[in-house]
Amino acid sequence: MDVVYINWQLRWRLPSHGLITNGISYSPDGKTLVVGDDKGFIHLWDIATKQKRMLFKAPKHHSITDIAFSSDGKTIASSGLDGTVLVWNVPPPTNNQATVKITQNLISTPEIGNLITISIDVMDGISVSGFKTNILFDDTSLKYVKAEIGDYIPDGYFLDSPRIRNNSISIQIKNSGKIGSGKGTLATVSFEVLSKKVSSIRMSNVILIDSEGLISQPQSLDAEIGK
Repeated sequence: MDVVYINWQLRWRLPSHGLITNGISYSPDGKTLVVGDDKGFIHLWDIATKQKRMLFKAPKHHSITDIAFSSDGKTIASSGLDGTVLVWNVPPPTNNQATVKITQNLISTPEIGNLITISIDVMDGISVSGFKTNILFDDTSLKYVKAEIGDYIPDGYFLDSPRIRNNSISIQIKNSGKIGSGKGTLATVSFEVLSKKVSSIRMSNVILIDSEGLISQPQSLDAEIGK
């Protein structure tokens, strides 16, 4: 028997962010890839741009075991460890091309013991009603002090108590139905300077939640604290 060797070429590697992928399916038109993970998140990827089009969450305890498009591409079926099968309408492409960035409000060379404040700002948001992110920082040069709500979404929303783990802070903003659009400040975070050295402040797992409860992942821009 002749052995035929095929030179496979990797075209695309999807970021997993530590999640376990349990199901994957192409849409019938080949334009969208749907991925289901062990935490119950359903990810829709645009094949042409290789950008995540949408992210939405299955109900609690529905850890996805498999996922598939319908033949017309209008619905998605997912099975879960809870024994249920859920059928979803495929959301239309979002127009929310927002950017979330860290803006520094500090002097160029902060002194040890000084407080520095960063703003988490959003640009080009559409009907934003919630926000989540993890802030990652160098805990040998900065010490977290406090987080405060910004002015982006009108009255009726609140900042959950941040969860602090060594060099990271988890921030979540919820509201009671009000929305914000355009640009503004979602939150501010203050740190005490522990040492004068170059360090970065980064965001991970940045998501915006719109008025329909759909989740999108905007472009995010980080910041560096100069020496």
